Amino acid sequence: MNLETTYRNSSVGGASPIGLMIALFDRLITDLRRAAEAVRGSDIEGRCRELNHALLILGQLETWIDREDGGEPARQLAMFYSYLRARLLEASAKQSAELFEAQMQTIVHIRSRWQLLEGSTGQVSNANQGRQPGADGGAVQNPARIGISERA
Repeated sequence: MNLETTYRNSSVGGASPIGLMIALFDRLITDLRRAAEAVRGSDIEGRCRELNHALLILGQLETWIDREDGGEPARQLAMFYSYLRARLLEASAKQSAELFEAQMQTIVHIRSRWQLLEGSTGQVSNANQGRQPGADGGAVQNPARIGISERA
């Protein structure tokens, strides 16, 4: 195990549920950047590898949604992930670095909202009643309500 892997494992091991989401968003961004680079370099194998990994991450994020008790925020988050998956597949089919980068910017925006919450509270505070950024840039409920607390 190299130093980077050791650091990453220790960082993730102590991360909050929101911190884990941020880490996955970071990796998703990296995958999309690499996919765009692969498209520009006509590297079909690289594009497919990065897209496949991005889709695995997206699938993991989707499993954290509490579809039973999450209400409207969970529904919106599920719709966002579904939309994102469709756009990534479109970017791959069209071999469009620009489409990968456009989705990367969307993810950066959503990630920054989660990071603001994590930085300002460290966890969801009672005073804030768990309001957090949603896929539309608005607020969603406590991460436990959308399934990211216990399973994250």
